[in-house]
Amino acid sequence: MRCNKCGYEIPDDSEFCQYCGSRIDVQIEQANMPISSEVEQEDTSIASADEITKGQRYFDSDFGYSPDNPIVTSSVQTIGSYLYALRTSNGEKFTWEHMSPQHGDMIDGYQLYINGNPYRTIFFNSHGKDTEYVPFGLIRDADAFTAAQQGMTLEEYHARLEEEAEKKRIDDEKKKKKKGVIAKVIASILIIIVLTGIGYCGIHFGFPYLKYSIAVHNMNNGNAEKAMKAFAELGDYKDSRSCVTEAHYLWAVSLYEQKEYASAKKEFDSIKLYKNSKEMLQKCNFELGKQYMAEENFKEAITLLKSVNTNEVDSLLAECYYNYMIDLVANKDWGPAFVNYNHAQKYDHEQKYDLKQYQYEIYTQYATWKIGLGGETNCEDAMNAVVSLIQEFGKTDALLELQGKVEDALLEAKYQSALSLFTPSGYTSAVDKLSDILGYKDSGEKRLEAMYLYVQENKGKYDSAIDSTSSIGLRLLKMKDKETFYGYAEELSKSNYKDSKSYYEELTAWKVTTIMNNDPDDPVTKMNSISKYDSMCVHVVLRGGPLEGSTKLKYVFIMPDGDSLSGSWDFTFEHGTMGSAWCYYEQPQYGSSGTCYVKIYEKSSGKLLAQDQIRVTN
Repeated sequence: MRCNKCGYEIPDDSEFCQYCGSRIDVQIEQANMPISSEVEQEDTSIASADEITKGQRYFDSDFGYSPDNPIVTSSVQTIGSYLYALRTSNGEKFTWEHMSPQHGDMIDGYQLYINGNPYRTIFFNSHGKDTEYVPFGLIRDADAFTAAQQGMTLEEYHARLEEEAEKKRIDDEKKKKKKGVIAKVIASILIIIVLTGIGYCGIHFGFPYLKYSIAVHNMNNGNAEKAMKAFAELGDYKDSRSCVTEAHYLWAVSLYEQKEYASAKKEFDSIKLYKNSKEMLQKCNFELGKQYMAEENFKEAITLLKSVNTNEVDSLLAECYYNYMIDLVANKDWGPAFVNYNHAQKYDHEQKYDLKQYQYEIYTQYATWKIGLGGETNCEDAMNAVVSLIQEFGKTDALLELQGKVEDALLEAKYQSALSLFTPSGYTSAVDKLSDILGYKDSGEKRLEAMYLYVQENKGKYDSAIDSTSSIGLRLLKMKDKETFYGYAEELSKSNYKDSKSYYEELTAWKVTTIMNNDPDDPVTKMNSISKYDSMCVHVVLRGGPLEGSTKLKYVFIMPDGDSLSGSWDFTFEHGTMGSAWCYYEQPQYGSSGTCYVKIYEKSSGKLLAQDQIRVTN
């Protein structure tokens, strides 16, 4: 059924919507899924859930915040449970809104809100396997997640836990009272047992032994199901627990031999780590698959046979994919037809089936259908199909016309995809996409705008040295971002885009900060006056400049008596480099008091970068 508020498909027994959180207290009407959604499910089934899941980078800063590193779940329903349980590090709850698809068929975006205010956008891929990791800065409430999976609100879940705890307490009290009664009964029985020792021994030793012997006899004589139940009732008596598993295995084998493959599969699955149960599971799937083939239920046959790892299965899969493809073509279900065509081609090693007669119609219809769906990924799929057709049938007028339509659709899809990335976290991706289609519409102008917005967003972020105490990975990430920032700023300056030229000149200008005191080894303490018997010291730090740029500096001291002393540092300064220089009176008793001035110049250009002064007293 569907939620009347948000329109998403939810389980029929849901009490609230896993997507918008609304309680389901009105009549929900059943709605048929559109053919395109069903096709997408069929299409994405090609991808391995393991491959999708392995692609996650849990510990990257963009995990969950980027469509290229989404949170992977096994279903759309799990996304709802995940969102319902998501919290800030302070425990604040979110509301959320599903965004229109912008990043391909497999990626869903959700805008998070706190108290109605936008927080962040997070992305999911619901075609892999569930992960317990959460994006950086967020936590997941385990109770809320469990509650959502069970179709409850968090409050209802806590209420149920309290109810169960109270029920357990009452049961424990009843058991305690019952034990008191039992104790009295046992005392009476013990008296009887003492008086009837022979009877006691018979009951205590003879009955379990007899039951065990009967169970062993049943297991060895083809009644494994009955033996399994008897061993389970004996508990820890002798090796009953291990015998339970052995009897269970023998029962499953007997079901297989009786050709009750569905029942055998269920039993082998429950003990699949015992003996060769995994191999027997594959045999069950193989036989069930052949049964479905005989019933012409090729779709279900494929599901089972794909899990079988034998040489014989390939020819059966080829037959299933071929026949299922024909059914899909008849129903004009082009997405699954395309998928099954390619699978049939993959498994038909002996080229038993005449697939080529269907290729032209399937591929052209598939390409047309994909264009209609829109989106960059769909248009790329359409282009791959058309290229395959041209390679097979040549550049016919019809195929060249279709190729032109696909190229136009792909350009527009890339353009729209790039525009959708005009967000603080997406500007660089927008630049990359627009760089591929510079001749389309105003992509060149939009590319410069994305660069400009990125530079404006990150102003001041890269004006200090990369933190040497950070991890190597983080330092490299910061350096890469810094290179991007400077590269954008430089290109914008060369393009004379808005105010970028003046900003880039300011960004790459060398800047010097100075501190004057009387200690060559103290670059921190600033002094306003010193004695003429002290050294007159200046400490400098160079900042700014081009990315990875360097220069040399020189200094000039002007003494209180008017004499000057100049020199230069013999090493090269880079952003963040420190240096110190000093001078003094050789005969301070004859030196003048007054003001000592210092000037710092760029050695190559002679440009004055900084000046400072300090008072010299007697």
